[in-house]
Amino acid sequence: METPNAGKSYTDAEIREILTDAPTDYNAMKHARRLGRTRAAIKMLYILVYNDHTKTQTTQSQVRRNARAMGWLQVPPDNGKR
Repeated sequence: METPNAGKSYTDAEIREILTDAPTDYNAMKHARRLGRTRAAIKMLYILVYNDHTKTQTTQSQVRRNARAMGWLQVPPDNGKR
């Protein structure tokens, strides 16, 4: 599978589309193919919603902001971390 967008930033629209589906292997593969990403990269977005220990703080903030906007009420706030 080609991954032409590997390493590129996600748009808010892409993140919201990914987060509309449950975090399953099937959905990760579906989004990976459509967005030109790896399945592992898609799964990482789901992990970033709740994980406080990440080197990609900017991406984590973007993912959490979108998750909260979509009604994922249990998403912890960023607490101003960057």
